[in-house]
Amino acid sequence: MEELRSHEALWKVFVNEGDYSPSRVDEHGRILHKDAALKDISEPIVSRHLYEKGLRIRYPGDKAFAVCLSHDIDLLNYSFLVPLLRSGATRRALRWLDRRLNPRWNIRAIIDVEERFGAKSTFFFLALQPGEKDFNYYIEDLGDEMKMISDVGWSIGLHGGYEAWEDVPLLKQQKQALESVAGLPVLGYRNHYMKIKVPATWHALEETGFVYDSTYGYPDRAGFRNGMCHPFRPFDLGANKYLRILEIPLVVMDGSLLTYMGLGPSEAVSAAKELVDRAHQYNGVISILWHNTHVAKKTPRRMYQDLLGYCSSKGAWLTSPDELCKWWLKEDPLGQGRSE
Repeated sequence: MEELRSHEALWKVFVNEGDYSPSRVDEHGRILHKDAALKDISEPIVSRHLYEKGLRIRYPGDKAFAVCLSHDIDLLNYSFLVPLLRSGATRRALRWLDRRLNPRWNIRAIIDVEERFGAKSTFFFLALQPGEKDFNYYIEDLGDEMKMISDVGWSIGLHGGYEAWEDVPLLKQQKQALESVAGLPVLGYRNHYMKIKVPATWHALEETGFVYDSTYGYPDRAGFRNGMCHPFRPFDLGANKYLRILEIPLVVMDGSLLTYMGLGPSEAVSAAKELVDRAHQYNGVISILWHNTHVAKKTPRRMYQDLLGYCSSKGAWLTSPDELCKWWLKEDPLGQGRSE
């Protein structure tokens, strides 16, 4: 990675100077692609350079590239039912009905789909309390689901709440709440609404004890935000050093394709496949987020299955961010290490 410093233009893309002093943010405090300096994010130009300079990675199973699969669990209950959760008896009854009738309670179904392709994924759960923005479920009600996820070898991460992106006490509170239910350490993080403040969010996550983040991307455009189709340790321009946390950039989100970009189903799948091809071409990693609410719907579910089939046909290592993170830190393909 240090070789990049001699290429000023590429170094500027990698560190993405515009992240530090944005000229404009949206109503959620996010930098959108439409306001970013780098307009063409369909090509991972930094990773392409590293590949052209000789970077070669062999992933487990002698795979040429990797696909990280994840699901943000924003919504389980229908909004009109959320006020009823305050009653213990009603909450228990709804939980029983949900597991049988509510298509959003589909974690087992998602795992079943991925198993058919030899894939694994990470489920990012909110750990909110009533009164916090977008509270939709009690994390402590999901003990059975958490056990099932870990028993079959899938992974659990924290989907930080709307206000958590640089609030260390709140991050610690939410991480502890999730770990208490999951019964295991939580390694990974993604913030709600894809909110990230550079470098404050990364510093807060390090202080909280997270090993990796997978928030870094643009909500309004699928692509490679800082030209990387490889996980990387971020460089803090102010401190003039690499950080310890591993960033697995978020490249493809269902909502980016279908909502922000306004693509139809076939167009969206084609756009995602083109990004998969770039990661394959440069021996990289591409992360794909598909919400459980989209898997609950017929057409978006078929889109996800189509993407899984395509990635499998290309010979990808279809894995979870957790599994990728552990392997990446052990192998250290970019020679970044984790100690400063």
